[in-house]
Amino acid sequence: AEARVDALVLCAGGVLGHVGGPLEEATEAAWDAIFDVNTKAAFVAARAAAPALKAARGHCITISSGAGVHPSLTRLHAYCAAKHALVGLT
Repeated sequence: AEARVDALVLCAGGVLGHVGGPLEEATEAAWDAIFDVNTKAAFVAARAAAPALKAARGHCITISSGAGVHPSLTRLHAYCAAKHALVGLT
């Protein structure tokens, strides 16, 4: 039998030790790693839970960050962009 899922809480993230700096100094590897933790993980979880959530008329609750609704004040551009993407995901 398929498990009933009434709610999914997406609440994960971090900067993985990266520090802010100019955009032109950001590496693609750092960008990808931050997106994997902050956005891709939420996408994978939401996609997996979607059928059960729909069947139960459940809800997906996303906890992001102030960085998801405001420009980056810390110059952590990848983190800010990932949190904006997370807000748009659900």
